Amino acid sequence: MHLKKIMKTITSWTKIITVNTLVLLVLLTLAEIGARIAWTAYVCYANSCDFSRLSSFKIYDDEFTEKNIGLSTYDEVLGYIPTPGFSSLINADGWQNALVQIDSDGFRVTGNNDINLKENGVILAVGDSFTFGDQVSNKDTWPSCIEYKANRRTLNAGVFGYGAAQAVRRASVITQQKNIDTIILSVLVNNDFHRDRLRFKSGFPHPAVIQSEKGLSYAEVPSIDSKGTKWHPDNPSKKLSTAKKYSYLLTKILIEIGYDTTGMRRTESHKNAADLNQIIEFTIRKFSSLDAKNKFIVLQYTENDFPSLSSEVTKIIERLVLEAQLADITVIDTYNRLQFELLNSVNNIWNGHHTPHGNNIVCDEIFQAMQNSMKNYRSY
Repeated sequence: MHLKKIMKTITSWTKIITVNTLVLLVLLTLAEIGARIAWTAYVCYANSCDFSRLSSFKIYDDEFTEKNIGLSTYDEVLGYIPTPGFSSLINADGWQNALVQIDSDGFRVTGNNDINLKENGVILAVGDSFTFGDQVSNKDTWPSCIEYKANRRTLNAGVFGYGAAQAVRRASVITQQKNIDTIILSVLVNNDFHRDRLRFKSGFPHPAVIQSEKGLSYAEVPSIDSKGTKWHPDNPSKKLSTAKKYSYLLTKILIEIGYDTTGMRRTESHKNAADLNQIIEFTIRKFSSLDAKNKFIVLQYTENDFPSLSSEVTKIIERLVLEAQLADITVIDTYNRLQFELLNSVNNIWNGHHTPHGNNIVCDEIFQAMQNSMKNYRSY
């Protein structure tokens, strides 16, 4: 009798576990379908419709990174740069077949081949992915728009994932090689100075700004052989990586908890990293010393910065503006214009990064400031 009772209990629990497992699988399936429907609805609302998440069981053929399509090249001074000569249509999540081309000098192509640009008074744009133009084609970046409006050669030296001080370092390299009249430094205020504290960000090596006995300086860029990077993956999880190709929901969960299935997204602060105020002061000082007649700093924002800025971002802006004023550098704050457009325009400004419409807004604010500051630009 005792054995029968044990067997009955086991059978009962087996049924309970089986039923609950089936219920859980059904709920997860429904959640996956719901997530795919929500993503499709958002894309249709924000841009052009994409039904790939509903029409195919497998939703990611290959995980997109700037490295695995050949868009980035290791650099021992800057960490990495866009690969000279790169040219491709990118159809990763949010990119919508964007045409991305890099010229032989490592600058993003502006696409303004139909106008005769003045070669004197060259403009250099530096910054992160908002300058590079993630998710949009060549001609839809704001540096391309500036080039068209100013009718002057504009070099798009923005690089995805860069910090502000890192962008200034790239400007320093370029101004030693080319005659630059005007430099525009674009700063994503809630991200870029934090990035300058890192040795690695999402698998890319960085020249962190560090504090030492000699003062503030750039740290040495980690070796290309460092594990956990785009060039040297560290024990990727093949099972989870495969599962992600079939589940939009799982992908989002893993991103939220910061779990890396690729083995090449190492993110690590430098042990001697300077604090944010030190990095801001260092960045402006280095920017001020660059060999160019005109300098501007553009404050950029993500959609999460609206309708109101956090206290931390506000403090960063206040310190940045103060340091810029001391260095006699014009700051162009796009916040009020973006806020106005957000409330009054039917066009979307962001799709993660700026949409073509969002980049046109930024371009308009920059060009107006250039007109106000420099007589050379008033006739264009």
